[in-house]
Amino acid sequence: MNEQDIIKKVKKHLEKRLNSIDESRISYSGIRQNAPTTNPNESKDLHLTHYSLENIEGNPYTTNIYTVAIDVKTENLEYILGQNIMEKIEE
Repeated sequence: MNEQDIIKKVKKHLEKRLNSIDESRISYSGIRQNAPTTNPNESKDLHLTHYSLENIEGNPYTTNIYTVAIDVKTENLEYILGQNIMEKIEE
């Protein structure tokens, strides 16, 4: 899975949660080996992406950063982590 495919997959998922998404705010950080998952007894290699949501509720000084992880082997979305959210993504 290449970087552009990863970003498109993350954008599609985030649009379900946050409505309109500016794809230019999604960044790909690379692969983290043996990364933690939502299961405390499990680790796996994950692609990590980050989405920056700025100017929340009209406040220009507020920024939320969401991390979306994708399993390297299965290419499935693994979890989303952000303000007030940490959950496994079921595809």
